[in-house]
Amino acid sequence: MGFNVKTTPFSYENSIISLPQQHTIEESACATLLTIDGNATKMTGFLTTLIEGIAQCCVFPFTKATIAIQLFDTLIPVITLLPGRANKLLLQIDQQTLYTIGRTSFVIRDAQHNHDAAFSTEVEHAACALKQQQKNEAPKDMPTILQQYYDFSRLTPFITTWSIAYMPREKALNFLTIIEDCCIFLSASFKTFVKIPSLTLHSGLKGANGFFDTATQTIGLYYKYDRPAQMKLAFFHEYGHLIDLHQKHDEVYAYKRQQLYEQLQASETLQQISSNTQLPEDYRKYLLSIEEVLARLFEGYAFYKMTGNVSTKEFAFTLPEFLLYEEFFTN
Repeated sequence: MGFNVKTTPFSYENSIISLPQQHTIEESACATLLTIDGNATKMTGFLTTLIEGIAQCCVFPFTKATIAIQLFDTLIPVITLLPGRANKLLLQIDQQTLYTIGRTSFVIRDAQHNHDAAFSTEVEHAACALKQQQKNEAPKDMPTILQQYYDFSRLTPFITTWSIAYMPREKALNFLTIIEDCCIFLSASFKTFVKIPSLTLHSGLKGANGFFDTATQTIGLYYKYDRPAQMKLAFFHEYGHLIDLHQKHDEVYAYKRQQLYEQLQASETLQQISSNTQLPEDYRKYLLSIEEVLARLFEGYAFYKMTGNVSTKEFAFTLPEFLLYEEFFTN
């Protein structure tokens, strides 16, 4: 590492620290005190302290940091770190700036603007380790993280039990708002609102929007960045499975369900699926099953009633097709 300093009160060269009155100290044995905004930490090793101090000042907001060397019973202030312009740190000795450090780039340059690549790399490694530690120590219990920002009692009328996987706060709040809006719409728009027994919200998973577990009656949904329409469609689809499961043992519902399913066999959408030879046989059978047809029909109908828009998903039912749901079940 190219860090070398020669000033009147302090010099560092070839791992040897020189202090006034001809005292010299091997850097690895040097006792130090790192102080950041009044919080002091005793350390050993001058370079270790310097790199740790710079890394902390890169990662966390601060006003002033100092590094002092302990010589016998005396603390000798040596280095000062200050926030500079353009998101940089200033490394100063005796009020003279000897190095500038990029707080996000970790590029370190001396007073002649020469880049110290080795010094930069050491600081970057330390800063990245701090960021990872910060991430590992962050609370993973989303209700705890969100309790200042969201009143979970708003979900109580619609959902019995729920859980949410760890994700960035803004994503989680957006997710919860979408779910709450959909639940409010459903409870206001349908004569019989089925309270969701269990809901699990997950961070994004490529290629997956949601699932419904018939054994536990759990609706699971995956967050889709900047795609609220897709998340609403996924919610309505899985909720369609739930209400179909709840009502299919009712004789009147079961009769209408079968009638609707048979009428849809001639629909443009199901004909497209039936004739699509590119689809794997198992997937085609799944798309044509009565449970999936009813769920996708409800998905399209509820989404249209809530937003006024028709889904453009592959194999989505057309407006005349999903309005049959209204004709059979809501009139």
